Amino acid sequence: MRRDSIHITLLAFGALLMRAQTSGVEANNRGVDLRLASRPADAVPEFNRAIQVAENSGDDRLLATALAGLGSALVDLGELARAQPVLRRSLALFEKVAGPDSLETGEAANNLAMLYRKTGELLKAQTQLERALPLMQAHLDVHDMQLALAFNNMFILLVEQKQWDSAESYLKQAREIAKAHPESPQLADIEENRALLLAHRGQYPEAVEAMRQVLQIEQHTLRPDDPRLARSLESYASYLRKISQKSEAREAELRAQSIRRAGS
Repeated sequence: MRRDSIHITLLAFGALLMRAQTSGVEANNRGVDLRLASRPADAVPEFNRAIQVAENSGDDRLLATALAGLGSALVDLGELARAQPVLRRSLALFEKVAGPDSLETGEAANNLAMLYRKTGELLKAQTQLERALPLMQAHLDVHDMQLALAFNNMFILLVEQKQWDSAESYLKQAREIAKAHPESPQLADIEENRALLLAHRGQYPEAVEAMRQVLQIEQHTLRPDDPRLARSLESYASYLRKISQKSEAREAELRAQSIRRAGS
Protein backbone atom coordinates (compact mmCIF):
# COMPACT_ATOMS: atom_id res chain seq x y z
CA MET A 1 0.00 0.00 0.00
CA ARG A 2 2.73 2.42 0.90
CA ARG A 3 4.57 1.80 -2.38
CA ASP A 4 1.35 2.41 -4.35
CA SER A 5 0.66 5.62 -2.43
CA ILE A 6 4.12 6.95 -3.22
CA HIS A 7 3.64 6.08 -6.88
CA ILE A 8 0.31 7.93 -7.00
CA THR A 9 1.83 10.93 -5.23
CA LEU A 10 4.70 11.07 -7.74
CA LEU A 11 2.28 10.83 -10.65
CA ALA A 12 0.20 13.65 -9.20
CA PHE A 13 3.30 15.77 -8.72
CA GLY A 14 4.37 15.04 -12.30
CA ALA A 15 0.97 16.08 -13.61
CA LEU A 16 1.10 19.32 -11.62
CA LEU A 17 4.59 20.00 -12.92
CA MET A 18 3.50 19.43 -16.52
CA ARG A 19 0.53 21.78 -16.04
CA ALA A 20 2.80 24.43 -14.57
CA GLN A 21 5.27 24.11 -17.47
CA THR A 22 2.41 24.34 -19.95
CA SER A 23 1.19 27.54 -18.29
CA GLY A 24 4.73 28.91 -18.52
CA VAL A 25 4.95 28.15 -22.24
CA GLU A 26 1.55 29.76 -22.79
CA ALA A 27 2.61 32.88 -20.89
CA ASN A 28 5.81 33.09 -22.96
CA ASN A 29 3.81 32.73 -26.18
CA ARG A 30 1.45 35.52 -25.11
CA GLY A 31 4.48 37.69 -24.43
CA VAL A 32 5.85 36.99 -27.90
CA ASP A 33 2.50 37.85 -29.52
CA LEU A 34 2.22 41.11 -27.57
CA ARG A 35 5.75 42.15 -28.44
CA LEU A 36 5.14 41.41 -32.14
CA ALA A 37 2.03 43.58 -31.87
CA SER A 38 4.25 46.47 -30.68
CA ARG A 39 2.99 46.16 -27.10
CA PRO A 40 6.22 45.50 -25.16
CA ALA A 41 4.89 46.97 -21.90
CA ASP A 42 2.07 44.40 -21.93
CA ALA A 43 4.51 41.64 -22.92
CA VAL A 44 6.78 42.15 -19.89
CA PRO A 45 4.35 40.70 -17.25
CA GLU A 46 3.73 37.64 -19.43
CA PHE A 47 7.46 36.95 -19.80
CA ASN A 48 7.87 37.43 -16.05
CA ARG A 49 5.13 34.84 -15.44
CA ALA A 50 6.91 32.40 -17.73
CA ILE A 51 10.22 33.05 -15.93
CA GLN A 52 8.63 32.37 -12.54
CA VAL A 53 7.16 29.08 -13.75
CA ALA A 54 10.47 28.05 -15.33
CA GLU A 55 12.44 28.82 -12.18
CA ASN A 56 9.95 26.96 -9.98
CA SER A 57 9.95 23.91 -12.25
CA GLY A 58 13.67 23.92 -13.06
CA ASP A 59 13.00 24.19 -16.81
CA ASP A 60 16.17 25.94 -17.98
CA ARG A 61 15.21 25.92 -21.66
CA LEU A 62 11.91 27.70 -20.96
CA LEU A 63 13.77 30.04 -18.61
CA ALA A 64 16.32 30.93 -21.31
CA THR A 65 13.54 31.49 -23.85
CA ALA A 66 11.45 33.69 -21.56
CA LEU A 67 14.51 35.70 -20.53
CA ALA A 68 15.26 36.33 -24.22
CA GLY A 69 11.72 37.61 -24.68
CA LEU A 70 11.85 39.77 -21.57
CA GLY A 71 15.21 41.25 -22.53
CA SER A 72 13.99 42.08 -26.03
CA ALA A 73 10.83 43.72 -24.65
CA LEU A 74 12.91 45.81 -22.26
CA VAL A 75 15.09 46.91 -25.18
CA ASP A 76 11.92 47.92 -27.06
CA LEU A 77 10.97 50.04 -24.04
CA GLY A 78 14.41 51.65 -23.92
CA GLU A 79 15.23 50.06 -20.55
CA LEU A 80 18.71 49.04 -21.67
CA ALA A 81 20.34 48.78 -18.23
CA ARG A 82 17.64 46.33 -17.09
CA ALA A 83 17.84 44.38 -20.34
CA GLN A 84 21.58 43.69 -20.29
CA PRO A 85 21.80 41.17 -17.38
CA VAL A 86 18.61 39.50 -18.63
CA LEU A 87 20.00 38.89 -22.12
CA ARG A 88 23.39 37.81 -20.77
CA ARG A 89 21.69 35.25 -18.55
CA SER A 90 19.62 34.02 -21.48
CA LEU A 91 22.79 33.48 -23.56
CA ALA A 92 24.53 31.63 -20.72
CA LEU A 93 21.54 29.33 -20.24
CA PHE A 94 21.25 28.54 -23.95
CA GLU A 95 24.96 27.69 -24.02
CA LYS A 96 24.26 25.24 -21.18
CA VAL A 97 21.01 23.61 -22.35
CA ALA A 98 21.33 23.78 -26.15
CA GLY A 99 25.10 23.88 -26.54
CA PRO A 100 27.58 26.57 -27.59
CA ASP A 101 27.16 25.72 -31.29
CA SER A 102 23.34 25.74 -31.32
CA LEU A 103 20.97 28.02 -33.19
CA GLU A 104 19.52 29.17 -29.86
CA THR A 105 22.97 30.31 -28.73
CA GLY A 106 23.45 32.14 -32.02
CA GLU A 107 20.11 33.92 -31.69
CA ALA A 108 20.85 34.85 -28.07
CA ALA A 109 24.24 36.25 -29.10
CA ASN A 110 22.52 38.26 -31.84
CA ASN A 111 20.07 39.69 -29.27
CA LEU A 112 22.93 40.70 -26.99
CA ALA A 113 24.81 42.24 -29.93
CA MET A 114 21.87 44.50 -30.73
CA LEU A 115 21.66 45.60 -27.10
CA TYR A 116 25.37 46.48 -27.09
CA ARG A 117 24.83 48.43 -30.29
CA LYS A 118 22.12 50.53 -28.59
CA THR A 119 24.39 51.22 -25.61
CA GLY A 120 27.19 52.32 -27.95
CA GLU A 121 29.44 49.34 -27.15
CA LEU A 122 30.09 48.66 -30.82
CA LEU A 123 33.12 46.39 -30.49
CA LYS A 124 31.28 44.17 -28.00
CA ALA A 125 28.32 44.13 -30.37
CA GLN A 126 30.51 43.13 -33.31
CA THR A 127 32.14 40.34 -31.29
CA GLN A 128 28.75 38.86 -30.39
CA LEU A 129 27.44 39.18 -33.95
CA GLU A 130 30.57 37.58 -35.40
CA ARG A 131 29.80 34.65 -33.13
CA ALA A 132 26.10 34.61 -33.97
CA LEU A 133 26.28 34.77 -37.76
CA PRO A 134 28.13 31.47 -38.42
CA LEU A 135 25.77 29.63 -36.05
CA MET A 136 22.70 31.07 -37.76
CA GLN A 137 24.12 30.25 -41.19
CA ALA A 138 24.80 26.67 -40.06
CA HIS A 139 21.27 26.06 -38.78
CA LEU A 140 18.90 28.28 -40.79
CA ASP A 141 17.67 27.91 -44.35
CA VAL A 142 19.62 30.18 -46.72
CA HIS A 143 16.38 32.09 -47.45
CA ASP A 144 15.37 32.62 -43.80
CA MET A 145 14.55 36.24 -42.96
CA GLN A 146 16.22 35.84 -39.56
CA LEU A 147 19.48 35.38 -41.41
CA ALA A 148 18.80 38.44 -43.56
CA LEU A 149 18.23 40.52 -40.43
CA ALA A 150 21.48 39.28 -38.88
CA PHE A 151 23.39 40.31 -42.02
CA ASN A 152 21.59 43.65 -41.92
CA ASN A 153 22.57 44.07 -38.26
CA MET A 154 26.23 43.56 -39.17
CA PHE A 155 25.91 46.17 -41.92
CA ILE A 156 24.55 48.67 -39.39
CA LEU A 157 27.32 47.93 -36.88
CA LEU A 158 30.07 48.36 -39.44
CA VAL A 159 28.55 51.57 -40.84
CA GLU A 160 28.40 53.02 -37.34
CA GLN A 161 32.14 52.34 -37.17
CA LYS A 162 32.61 54.03 -40.59
CA GLN A 163 33.61 50.72 -42.20
CA TRP A 164 31.49 51.25 -45.32
CA ASP A 165 33.43 48.94 -47.65
CA SER A 166 33.31 46.01 -45.22
CA ALA A 167 29.64 46.67 -44.52
CA GLU A 168 28.48 46.50 -48.13
CA SER A 169 28.90 42.73 -48.55
CA TYR A 170 26.63 42.07 -45.55
CA LEU A 171 23.93 44.33 -46.97
CA LYS A 172 24.10 42.51 -50.31
CA GLN A 173 23.58 39.17 -48.56
CA ALA A 174 20.69 40.57 -46.52
CA ARG A 175 19.05 42.01 -49.62
CA GLU A 176 19.45 38.81 -51.62
CA ILE A 177 17.47 36.90 -48.99
CA ALA A 178 14.89 39.63 -48.37
CA LYS A 179 13.99 40.04 -52.05
CA ALA A 180 12.19 36.69 -51.78
CA HIS A 181 9.81 38.41 -49.32
CA PRO A 182 8.72 41.47 -51.35
CA GLU A 183 6.00 42.69 -48.97
CA SER A 184 7.87 42.29 -45.69
CA PRO A 185 8.72 45.18 -43.35
CA GLN A 186 12.18 43.64 -43.06
CA LEU A 187 12.79 44.21 -46.77
CA ALA A 188 11.84 47.85 -46.22
CA ASP A 189 14.46 48.14 -43.44
CA ILE A 190 17.12 46.60 -45.67
CA GLU A 191 16.21 48.81 -48.65
CA GLU A 192 16.39 51.85 -46.38
CA ASN A 193 19.95 50.87 -45.53
CA ARG A 194 20.71 50.47 -49.24
CA ALA A 195 19.45 54.05 -49.74
CA LEU A 196 21.81 55.13 -46.95
CA LEU A 197 24.73 53.44 -48.70
CA LEU A 198 23.82 55.03 -52.05
CA ALA A 199 23.56 58.45 -50.42
CA HIS A 200 26.95 57.95 -48.79
CA ARG A 201 28.35 57.48 -52.31
CA GLY A 202 26.56 60.58 -53.56
CA GLN A 203 24.12 58.54 -55.66
CA TYR A 204 21.08 60.53 -54.57
CA PRO A 205 18.72 59.72 -57.48
CA GLU A 206 19.24 56.01 -56.77
CA ALA A 207 18.73 56.66 -53.04
CA VAL A 208 15.43 58.37 -53.83
CA GLU A 209 14.27 55.35 -55.86
CA ALA A 210 15.24 52.99 -53.04
CA MET A 211 13.26 55.09 -50.55
CA ARG A 212 10.21 55.04 -52.83
CA GLN A 213 10.29 51.25 -52.62
CA VAL A 214 10.64 51.48 -48.83
CA LEU A 215 7.60 53.74 -48.58
CA GLN A 216 5.54 51.54 -50.87
CA ILE A 217 6.18 48.52 -48.64
CA GLU A 218 5.62 50.41 -45.39
CA GLN A 219 2.35 51.95 -46.55
CA HIS A 220 1.05 48.40 -47.09
CA THR A 221 2.47 46.82 -43.94
CA LEU A 222 2.52 49.51 -41.22
CA ARG A 223 -0.21 51.45 -39.46
CA PRO A 224 -0.73 54.96 -40.92
CA ASP A 225 0.53 56.50 -37.65
CA ASP A 226 3.60 54.26 -37.27
CA PRO A 227 6.68 56.38 -36.44
CA ARG A 228 8.79 54.20 -38.76
CA LEU A 229 6.81 55.59 -41.68
CA ALA A 230 7.53 59.15 -40.51
CA ARG A 231 11.23 58.36 -40.24
CA SER A 232 11.28 56.96 -43.77
CA LEU A 233 9.49 60.02 -45.14
CA GLU A 234 12.08 62.26 -43.50
CA SER A 235 14.94 60.30 -45.07
CA TYR A 236 13.15 60.40 -48.42
CA ALA A 237 12.77 64.18 -48.13
CA SER A 238 16.45 64.67 -47.33
CA TYR A 239 17.48 62.76 -50.48
CA LEU A 240 14.92 64.64 -52.60
CA ARG A 241 16.47 67.93 -51.49
CA LYS A 242 19.86 66.69 -52.67
CA ILE A 243 18.47 66.47 -56.21
CA SER A 244 16.58 69.78 -55.92
CA GLN A 245 13.08 68.27 -55.79
CA LYS A 246 12.07 70.73 -53.09
CA SER A 247 8.30 70.61 -53.59
CA GLU A 248 8.13 66.81 -53.30
CA ALA A 249 10.52 66.97 -50.32
CA ARG A 250 8.28 69.46 -48.53
CA GLU A 251 5.24 67.27 -49.13
CA ALA A 252 7.05 64.28 -47.60
CA GLU A 253 8.11 66.36 -44.60
CA LEU A 254 4.55 67.53 -43.99
CA ARG A 255 3.29 63.94 -44.10
CA ALA A 256 5.99 62.94 -41.59
CA GLN A 257 4.98 65.79 -39.26
CA SER A 258 1.35 64.75 -39.47
CA ILE A 259 2.20 61.18 -38.53
CA ARG A 260 4.32 62.30 -35.58
CA ARG A 261 1.54 64.58 -34.31
CA ALA A 262 -0.98 61.73 -34.56
CA GLY A 263 1.29 59.48 -32.50
CA SER A 264 2.10 62.01 -29.78
